[in-house]
Amino acid sequence: MDHRRPFPHANPAPRSAPRVLIGLQIAALVILIGWALHATATVSALILSALFLAILVAPFHRWTIAKTGHRWIGHVSAFLLILVVLLVFAACLFFAAQRIAAEFSSAAEMLPGLDPGSDPSAGDSVRALERMFSNANQAVSQIATRMAEFASGIALTGIEYAAATLSGLVVAIFLALLVLIDAPRWRARIASVFGTGAADETGDAVAVMSRDVLRFVAVRAALGAVTAVLYMLWLWPFGVGLIFVWGALTFLLNFIPNLGSIVAGILPTIYALLTKDFGTAIIVAAGLTVIEQVIGNYVDPRVQGHEVSISPVVIFVGLLVFGWVWGLLGALLSTPVLIVTTIACSRIGRLRPVSLMLSNVTSYDELDKVTRL
Repeated sequence: MDHRRPFPHANPAPRSAPRVLIGLQIAALVILIGWALHATATVSALILSALFLAILVAPFHRWTIAKTGHRWIGHVSAFLLILVVLLVFAACLFFAAQRIAAEFSSAAEMLPGLDPGSDPSAGDSVRALERMFSNANQAVSQIATRMAEFASGIALTGIEYAAATLSGLVVAIFLALLVLIDAPRWRARIASVFGTGAADETGDAVAVMSRDVLRFVAVRAALGAVTAVLYMLWLWPFGVGLIFVWGALTFLLNFIPNLGSIVAGILPTIYALLTKDFGTAIIVAAGLTVIEQVIGNYVDPRVQGHEVSISPVVIFVGLLVFGWVWGLLGALLSTPVLIVTTIACSRIGRLRPVSLMLSNVTSYDELDKVTRL
């Protein structure tokens, strides 16, 4: 018997070591890329926005050229489409935030002090009850004031963001247009360097990215419209003001998965507390919470999971990560970035496991079905 032969269980350790090392290297690389994108947010966010716009409008751009036979008509049509959509989005955000900031500031100034004096002729027990209710009212007033300041701060941040968005809008649109114009040349360059197979694979990947990003935008728009209508129908019987503003804001914020609808429900609740009474605010909050829970936990995962093949957990984590990297713009673009990353990684052999972990499927065969035409 050869006692020098190693035990059977001694072999897996050397094999697992390189995998652990590769995993650590990938994690370190991801962290470094995140810090680099965060440090260069002004430029990287602009480039990312332009690429997202180019991918989003690419099908319309190709369709226009195919129908008219003139490339310049396709370029002008794509430019006008991007310009109109972004201007409408930024304008709605700006005016909604401006109206909310003004209303919350006025409501906060009109809050009473709620410090009535006790009746000298009342008994000790009655005066104790008066003091108790007075203290409770003061606490509610202070909480409402803080909430109003918080909501007004959010609205002012929205105004600043809309103004900053408008300042970088022209650059992003022209960069997206240049990407669309230069796209055929890039396909030819890839074919010359890597071969026609690589060019066809790249074209297929871009087409799938465009399809899935359009699906995501369509799903968010549809769910946002449904949520906005339900919010307005619930707020209307209670006489809560700014009902159309809340509907528009709900629609816009719904493009931020998970967190957007929560913020859209908190603001009208605070407004109801300031302009109505505590009981009305509680009822309003309860109804909006039920709507948000039904849409967010039942309708949204099923519709989004069917149309956008990304794990819901990954979507939420990506929202937090990209929100830290690029701020509000990162929160808006987090899911499209994950879609593009998943499709790109599915076509690179060593990164296919990353693509599978990001998706909501359980096998590579299913992954190929959702990441290819």
